[in-house]
Amino acid sequence: MIYPVRQLIGKLLLAACAISVLTSCAALLPHDYLITQQKLTEKLQDSFPLKHDLGNGLFSITVDMPILGFDTEHNRIAIRSEFSAYSILSGPLQGHLTMSSSLRFDADQRAIFLQEPQFDNLTIMQDDSFAKLLRPAMNMMLAEFLRSHALYRFQANELRFAGADIDITGIDVVKDGISIKLAPRKSQP
Repeated sequence: MIYPVRQLIGKLLLAACAISVLTSCAALLPHDYLITQQKLTEKLQDSFPLKHDLGNGLFSITVDMPILGFDTEHNRIAIRSEFSAYSILSGPLQGHLTMSSSLRFDADQRAIFLQEPQFDNLTIMQDDSFAKLLRPAMNMMLAEFLRSHALYRFQANELRFAGADIDITGIDVVKDGISIKLAPRKSQP
């Protein structure tokens, strides 16, 4: 079927307008997104206090809700938390831990995870000699937790803007949260 010239020109103009609108929407895409300390804390409240039992009651640890800090110089999250532990060898113990961690984005899970955690300090109020025994158990428990729990998981609509999919191209720790760098997803050939 041969279209009259007017209909063909009309369809071409309509297609050009649609492409122009899509290009304009991509230009309006925000370039970064701030996940505030408050948002991160709200997400963590679902997972804490964190409890772990080893050896059928021989040893247990409870880590309270952590307080987050932001080390912008080293691009790491700082974490401080109180904990309590119990061992049949020592009885009840209390203390606090501080650790820091870098961040990684897992595109498949649409989530930010802590990676390369580092214990900066582990203090036991009653007896610091027990820290040598407690540190490996804390390391194991926290490493297991960090592998399986995201610091922040994006909802599907958070990675879409004006009908376009968004890719995360970078993560920076800033003074009041985590700054996520955004870019429109490039179409696959």
